[in-house]
Amino acid sequence: FTGIEREGDLYVLKAVSPVYYDQGQLIGTITTGTTMDRAFIGRMEALRGVKIAILDERGSPVLMPEGDVKIPFLSGKEDSLESSGSRYMLMRLPFKGQGGRVLGSFLIMKEDSLPSIMKRAHLRVALLLGLLCLSSVTVTALMLRRVLMPVKGLKEGAELIGKGEFSHRIPVTTRDEIGSLAEVFNRMAENLQRLREMQERLQHSERLASIGRFTAGIAHELNNPIANIIGLLRLIDREIDDKSPLKEDIKMVLSEAGRCGNIVRDLLVYTRQSKPRMEPTNMLSLVNSIVEVVRRGLDGKRVDIEVHCDIDEPIIHVDPVQMEQVVRNLLINAVQAIEGEGRVDVMIGRHADEFVIEVSDTGCGIKEEDRERIFYPFFSTKKAGQGTGLGLTVCYSIVENHGGRIECKPRQERGTTFRVFLPLVPLTKWN
Repeated sequence: FTGIEREGDLYVLKAVSPVYYDQGQLIGTITTGTTMDRAFIGRMEALRGVKIAILDERGSPVLMPEGDVKIPFLSGKEDSLESSGSRYMLMRLPFKGQGGRVLGSFLIMKEDSLPSIMKRAHLRVALLLGLLCLSSVTVTALMLRRVLMPVKGLKEGAELIGKGEFSHRIPVTTRDEIGSLAEVFNRMAENLQRLREMQERLQHSERLASIGRFTAGIAHELNNPIANIIGLLRLIDREIDDKSPLKEDIKMVLSEAGRCGNIVRDLLVYTRQSKPRMEPTNMLSLVNSIVEVVRRGLDGKRVDIEVHCDIDEPIIHVDPVQMEQVVRNLLINAVQAIEGEGRVDVMIGRHADEFVIEVSDTGCGIKEEDRERIFYPFFSTKKAGQGTGLGLTVCYSIVENHGGRIECKPRQERGTTFRVFLPLVPLTKWN
């Protein structure tokens, strides 16, 4: 016999087995049992991984599972139970005593994992959606920046070009329509810059031509009277006694008359320039000879003049006499711009399809507002009596007649740099 009996508040699982003699005669029984207490239920829960409670025949809990699970009165129709924030699926297994009467039931409680699964799924979906939103915003921002930044640069560049800053170039960062538009703007700015330079050179040439025509007549009319005045002053200077108080006055007038003569001579040189007689000329030899002459005329001034050549054969077709005048004027101006100690560098080289002569000094420099006027006749930044203001004008005209150009730029540290650009003409053309 095996069955369950109730003893007090607990149930006991009993088993009774008969004991027979060897002749088959019943001599007694062996009875064993175990109390269905907390330890018994704990072993069952450990085996099944569930929570187990024992209910009496009315559905009231007799033995509660471990933990903080609270079981109310159950009518027997419930299939789930919520307790302590968890949901449990219920299954009842009734047990009977002798005579088949139901004594109670085992209540098996399996925690419902669906809510936690749904919660984790919702959390993962939310994280995924958040990452998608973040990546979408990031990608959109990068795309907008990639599109808008070139547009912004194009707009700013177009505004600068529209204001007349034709030297500005719009960076080409893409190869799409915007990049093509930027290249078109750059070509337009380059063409406008060339056009403006041509207009400035034309205006400058017209201005020089008009001044030249005006000064030619004046210089011609003044040349002879000034020569006569100088001659008469020299005669008077020889005839006057050295102790005469007029001796110093005569020398001063003679000096000023000589300065006027130099101005007139420069005017005649400027207005009577002949067409360049081109011939192959070694510019390194020409520059070295001029540098030696200028060095001898330093009169103790501590100025270091150095010549540098970046090409093996610095030969170019120019008028050597006129080009000597250009280099001499630039060197003299560079030396006069230095007060005290200084340095003058003469560079001979090549840039693209042009021959370049560069004269750079460490002098006082030229103001930005004066650099636009230094090639005008009679304009000079020197002190009164130290120049006629025609030296750079003559240089400009000579270089222009050679088909070249001359520019003035500030030196990086201090001082001024003049660059003469002359076209490189193949030898076969001149032959």
